[in-house]
Amino acid sequence: MVFSTIHTNSAAETITRVFNLGAKAYMLAGTFNVVMAERLARKVCSHCKQQVSVKEDPKYAYAISAFKNYNLELLKKEVLDRGITQEQWKSFMEQ
Repeated sequence: MVFSTIHTNSAAETITRVFNLGAKAYMLAGTFNVVMAERLARKVCSHCKQQVSVKEDPKYAYAISAFKNYNLELLKKEVLDRGITQEQWKSFMEQ
């Protein structure tokens, strides 16, 4: 078993990063068990903070609906928009 760290901005970008390092798609499907992302919480200024409804902001609503409903099409669009080619996604999903 190997534990490793890869520095990306999200768990989804890890796949792109591993492809960029030269890994082949057939290697990923059988070897990845867990991919996690950790983001540090920022301290919010008590003077500047504002309450925002997540449901009213379209950029948050889109992400929430993709994960809450496990909508594969929305998830694909999110991953493809971040830099994975259609061919890489297709190859990954076929395995």
